[in-house]
Amino acid sequence: MNVPVPPIFLNEDEYGKYSVIDGKQRLQAISSLFLDKLRLSGLEVFSDINGKTFDELPEELKTVLRVPPTIRAVIILRQSDSDVKFEVFKRLNTGGVKLNAQEIRNSTYPGPLNDLILKLSEDPRFHAALGIKAKHKSRMHQEMRDAELVLRYFAFRTKWNTFTGGVMRQMDRFMAIKPAPTETELKSLEKEFLDTLEAVSKVFGPNAFQRWQTDRSAWRKQVLASLFDAEMLAMRSFRKKDLNAAKSTIIAEFKKLFDSDEFRKSVDAATNTPSYLKYRVSAVETLLKEALGK
Repeated sequence: MNVPVPPIFLNEDEYGKYSVIDGKQRLQAISSLFLDKLRLSGLEVFSDINGKTFDELPEELKTVLRVPPTIRAVIILRQSDSDVKFEVFKRLNTGGVKLNAQEIRNSTYPGPLNDLILKLSEDPRFHAALGIKAKHKSRMHQEMRDAELVLRYFAFRTKWNTFTGGVMRQMDRFMAIKPAPTETELKSLEKEFLDTLEAVSKVFGPNAFQRWQTDRSAWRKQVLASLFDAEMLAMRSFRKKDLNAAKSTIIAEFKKLFDSDEFRKSVDAATNTPSYLKYRVSAVETLLKEALGK
């Protein structure tokens, strides 16, 4: 029909290697057509070829499709500012399959740090703590919310009580840090994350990152990012041996936190508000110090 196809937008991850920012469905549809994986339907102008695959089209039409068409591509070069790339993602992410914030970060900030986040997000020990039994069936995994939790830990591990600006902005800043972490620093981050996760898992067991329901005297079987913050960030500075020894006391005092309206609010409402993040982590840290006599 000679109707122009809207341009696609590409991000240059490294020299000669690109990821699609916008236009993935267009490219997949074109590829599927030429690979004979689509059967045409719903055509009004060329209605006589409805029901046909590409190989079943008349030769002259196949020639027309093969030779002249082009798709214009707008490429964001790898030396472009990372903030500019992130903004482009957000502005283009208005139709089709919408990406969430972590999916955008995953595409905007490729590299060793992002690779580590993805690796840890699929660690069996982490998935066990999150209650993920089959990642291909898990909505949390498919939406990269497990990866976002790993990033939350890294972004706030040393700055949870001092950072300024929004929670999401701090996570974006962390992904864009320059210079990038060295291999030694990445190994240190990995070890710290897994050690802290082990400490949390030993104390809370299958109830890690879950809310205590005072009225029902039972755990609510749902992982909350707010409680992931509170437990992981508060526990990172304590020895696993000490935490495990005081497990019963910690659990008992942790349950009492839910008697406080302020703590419940910090966990349940506007949980990405900086003041609430600081409050809930501080509350659990104070609890731990008292339980350990420090």
